Amino acid sequence: MRDYNTPERIQEMLKAVQTVAAQECRIIRCPFCGHRNFEVTPGSVGYVKAKCVKCKQEVAYNLVSMRRVTVKLPG
Repeated sequence: MRDYNTPERIQEMLKAVQTVAAQECRIIRCPFCGHRNFEVTPGSVGYVKAKCVKCKQEVAYNLVSMRRVTVKLPG
């Protein structure tokens, strides 16, 4: 059996926790009932399938299409 709790692995996990804590996360809500499902960091990509604990609906989210885009207008 492999030991995943090596000092190097623990340092790697702590670094990841600190990196995510420094980023501003977005809250993703259920489109059916508005309940808070999960949080995503700005660099998140791909698809996430989540089940709402309140209304029990399953939803697939495309994280790339849900990004906030800042547009600078001329003038």
